[in-house]
Amino acid sequence: MKKKNELDGAADRNKRSRRKSVSILPEEKKAIKEAVRIYGEKSWERVAEHVAKAVGITRAAPLVSQIWFYGLCPKTQSAPRWNEERNSRLKALVKEHGRDSVFLSYKFFPEYPPPFLSRLMARLGSKHENSDPRLFRSRSPDALIEKDKKPQGK
Repeated sequence: MKKKNELDGAADRNKRSRRKSVSILPEEKKAIKEAVRIYGEKSWERVAEHVAKAVGITRAAPLVSQIWFYGLCPKTQSAPRWNEERNSRLKALVKEHGRDSVFLSYKFFPEYPPPFLSRLMARLGSKHENSDPRLFRSRSPDALIEKDKKPQGK
């Protein structure tokens, strides 16, 4: 039988592994887009400071970069939906070239930014490896499917 403190540790690990959803205000999205236009996609500390001054909401720089790359970045949003075919290709390329997301992004998957591929590589071997990481809880899966079905401009 497990001791009480061992059971408490297991409960703590379960609590830590759950992600909290982050709600983002439209003003905050606008401020992040403006800051990325000014400072670029490398200076996340500056982007976070700009957003804090503009909106009054302080967020850590890594969180701001995740909000950008998984919710606001035009390159990520216009990229085709991730599927099993791309996933098997990514697995083969990781075996051959390693986990360098920048190299893989620019050489083999130019339509996806490196942080997007990093997240996909982290999911390899899990039950979610074939799903598109852009599908947040707040967004229905049909939103991206409908986007993929829309005819391209002539």
